[in-house]
Amino acid sequence: MIITNNPYNARIIDLPLAVGKLRLKYSSRSTVETIPEALKRKHDNGQFLRIFHDSESTEHTLIRGSDGGIIAYHVPSAYLRQHGVNTDLYDTIERIHVKSLRQHKGAYRGEAVSRHYLPWCCYRKQPSISTEYMADGKPAQKFMEESQGLWEKASEIFQGVLPGKWRRLTEYPYPKGMQRMAGVWSGCALNIGSQSPVQTVVHRDVGESPFEYSCLTAFGDFQGADVELWEAEVSIELRPADLLLFLDACIHHSNTVVTGLRHSCVAFTPKNMYDWFVREYSASKELEISLRERRKIFQKNRKKTTESKKEKLEHVQQNAAGRTKKKRRPRGRTGKRRLDGEKGESKTL
Repeated sequence: MIITNNPYNARIIDLPLAVGKLRLKYSSRSTVETIPEALKRKHDNGQFLRIFHDSESTEHTLIRGSDGGIIAYHVPSAYLRQHGVNTDLYDTIERIHVKSLRQHKGAYRGEAVSRHYLPWCCYRKQPSISTEYMADGKPAQKFMEESQGLWEKASEIFQGVLPGKWRRLTEYPYPKGMQRMAGVWSGCALNIGSQSPVQTVVHRDVGESPFEYSCLTAFGDFQGADVELWEAEVSIELRPADLLLFLDACIHHSNTVVTGLRHSCVAFTPKNMYDWFVREYSASKELEISLRERRKIFQKNRKKTTESKKEKLEHVQQNAAGRTKKKRRPRGRTGKRRLDGEKGESKTL
């Protein structure tokens, strides 16, 4: 399939994974499903496709699924610096000192301290600014102020590459006196490496919509920490201040081993804000309803396939158990022999 919307002339990498199938497997009720053993072996044997880029290159990379959907989109930090974007935010994050930690109830993602700076509708009927942003005070405000140029450029790229998704994110206004804090996205989750650089374990971010893309970046002086997209079987090099747009709600992801100094940050819009759009503006739920119906059909067909395979296996096993070894006809010294008369008596033909 030819990409008709590639405004930045990104190099294209095609993968045999359909984005539609990823969404069909999405579930908001679980965070870390069992990774198939075959996929684990591929990962452990180093069989994931590794995607590199030159440190001074400004070329974007578009990773495309078999149905033409975009699995991920990479923007190098060299491109951002070329356009005057401040990518040196490590020291700003270092000034954030967390006084108290609340236990996070979601998926375990690693040892980093996670802080959420955004308007959301998590525990209330109406959106509110996250408690963590309010608690972290001026250092948190300073980080969000200094990162605005980065999120604005990321939003501009997002609009060019995925205009329909961009419109969905910007279609409805937030309550009076409240605005999006990370460009087109509601805000961000900041993962602060305390005693060691941030390295996440395998997980999905199911608190987000399966139709939307989040924007991942990292700051510091580090080596490693490539982003592994498990179902896609790829490992993407992510250097300091690079951007990666991807479907983090639908695809399991983690980092490779990292050394050095590293903090990471993900700009996103939580699913609870889309739920609020439905309540407040009667926003369309057509996409969600359609996906729900397709998932029912998909799961039903998968169940039939599983049962069919099970029946075939049982049939093969029964046939194998019922087989008897065929008796071999005795042979004489000069050729074939015929059994005749009493048992054991034979005549040479």
